[in-house]
Amino acid sequence: MSWGKTYKISSSLKKDERVFRKPGLPGDLLENIVRVIVRYLNPERIIISGSRARGDYRKTSDIDIAIDCKGDIVFPGEILDEEVSTLLKFNIVNLRKVNKRLRREILREGITVYEKGRAG
Repeated sequence: MSWGKTYKISSSLKKDERVFRKPGLPGDLLENIVRVIVRYLNPERIIISGSRARGDYRKTSDIDIAIDCKGDIVFPGEILDEEVSTLLKFNIVNLRKVNKRLRREILREGITVYEKGRAG
């Protein structure tokens, strides 16, 4: 599914079954999250991290999202709350601005759900 220009949900979202199983999120919810973030931030990549990536989440666990983009993320969580239909909370970080330890953890455990310009 294309989100305009050359931006597509990464092949991992379509082919890697753990994207749907492991984070316990319906595919349409992930697609909506990606669509909104791409529209507002034009990121290089989006990664689901934390308990949802590890698979040790609970039904009410928040959705940890690492966004790889230039500059600061001026993106209030309220935008996702308004445009994505879920009662779950979002925890959003800029992958380029987090400390090295957290960055390594996100890259090791995270599930990439979007990469700019990557065909799906």
